[in-house]
Amino acid sequence: WMECLSDTVHPDNNFINNFSRDSHPCFVQIRKDVVRTFPTHSYFYEKNNLDKFENLLKKFAVYFPGIGYTQG
Repeated sequence: WMECLSDTVHPDNNFINNFSRDSHPCFVQIRKDVVRTFPTHSYFYEKNNLDKFENLLKKFAVYFPGIGYTQG
């Protein structure tokens, strides 16, 4: 899954930017959960990596609305 954190998940790098910050029902929850996920993993000490992870979760939720987003 680490490879999926890059922008190659979707060829349009502005894909997520087409949504306003809180426009999708799960985006607020994703933002809250990202900082609590793997809090001791060194990869996520960098904000840039947290942002990548957040974008991955957002992309998944939008691509697969039947699944959406659920923590855990």
